[in-house]
Amino acid sequence: MKKLTVTFQNKTISYQTGKIVKVTDGNSYSYYGPTKKECEKKARDNYRWNGYSKQWEDVDDENNN
Repeated sequence: MKKLTVTFQNKTISYQTGKIVKVTDGNSYSYYGPTKKECEKKARDNYRWNGYSKQWEDVDDENNN
């Protein structure tokens, strides 16, 4: 089983240069599925894909019950 953790990336952009000055983590959400594609679909369906950092993990089925 796969686990996808997505974390919103708050980006502070300089008004003068237009460059990213600071990046902080916001809310995190986890999605479980048998494949990476299924986890990705769940995240995209909840509009939590663009602007989020992604972290993949393999988890045992026992831990998700």
